[in-house]
Amino acid sequence: MSIELEFKSNGVIIWHSGVVTGEDLILANKDVYSYKYDEGLLFQLADLSDVEDFDVSSNDMATLAAMDKQFIKGIKQFGCTVAPTDVLFGASRQWSAQAQKDGFDSHVVRSMDEAIAWFKSKGITVTLENKLDE
Repeated sequence: MSIELEFKSNGVIIWHSGVVTGEDLILANKDVYSYKYDEGLLFQLADLSDVEDFDVSSNDMATLAAMDKQFIKGIKQFGCTVAPTDVLFGASRQWSAQAQKDGFDSHVVRSMDEAIAWFKSKGITVTLENKLDE
């Protein structure tokens, strides 16, 4: 799978690389929602900076949105996607628009620094030590 999950006590960083498919995203989403977070799942940070190809259909996006909607009922959750290219930014905005309708506080940015700043504005500290050690 071209997705690596970095679990935190209150959220998850989702590192994407290479060719990302809808199946990859759906499998990762299942892992995100089945993990037992010490402080509950407050945030999701998806980094698409190393993606070479994004092969995700509108049906895949609808499946992801349905999974998110089912999980976040009554739970305040924040999601931010780092999408540096126009294609990835557009696809991420599609997800974000649906997520907003479903009650997910979401945002799409071009850089990791912007994502960290957005989370900080929401009172959430996100650390990246695992990725920086590579």
